[in-house]
Amino acid sequence: MDTINNHIMSTSKDTEAQAADKSMARDTILIIGATGSLGRSLVAELLHRSGVRKICLLGRSCQSFAKAGYIDSDGKSIDNLHVVVCKDMSDRAQLLDEWFSDVSVVICLARPRSLKAGDGDSFHSMAVNISVAVCENHVPRFLLHGMPYVEGNSFGESPTMKILKETEEEVKTYFGAHLQSTLTVSRCCEMCEIGHLNEEVHLLGLLPCATGINPRLHPATALDFASAVVSFVDDEAYTAPEFLQVG
Repeated sequence: MDTINNHIMSTSKDTEAQAADKSMARDTILIIGATGSLGRSLVAELLHRSGVRKICLLGRSCQSFAKAGYIDSDGKSIDNLHVVVCKDMSDRAQLLDEWFSDVSVVICLARPRSLKAGDGDSFHSMAVNISVAVCENHVPRFLLHGMPYVEGNSFGESPTMKILKETEEEVKTYFGAHLQSTLTVSRCCEMCEIGHLNEEVHLLGLLPCATGINPRLHPATALDFASAVVSFVDDEAYTAPEFLQVG
């Protein structure tokens, strides 16, 4: 929390007019977590039907980009994608401002790599650092893939859900103090994430309501989610209550 508080105290000196000028020139979508099932579907959908001219993928290793099919055997990116490797996003100094300078929307689909305490802490720091980079570089919009969790989960809170919940609350606090950028949180449960929700209860079958998901926010396919996010990217006025919420 100290990291957030320190950044809240140091507000940007750019005027609203300067921020608006910067915003007009932005034509890049930056995606963190593009190598998972949601990320791959989103990139494919963006390439297929979005008016976005540039797509930049930020990840931890070339190996993960290669496995997802984003770079070839020579390490060159394909499909007009630009890939950037940042080995430790929990270190703010490694998130270069130049990666955010011409970005109109940052999309974070990343999740904790495991339930180990170190991975949870790293994920938390990563999300906070990305939020700081977004606001400091006046990126107009940030989409965080949140958690399909609601209060009153009778089965308790899994370790992954606890990490996501704490991280999301801290990110919201930060954006509440930096109004030059808008935070939007996804409210969908992608089908493959049911496993995370069942970490402690081990239910058989798809029983989202029993594991604490708002019944209105049913599990979605990766393609459904990708379609909603692309519409969000293309149209600032787009709202899809079943997937996304501002604030």
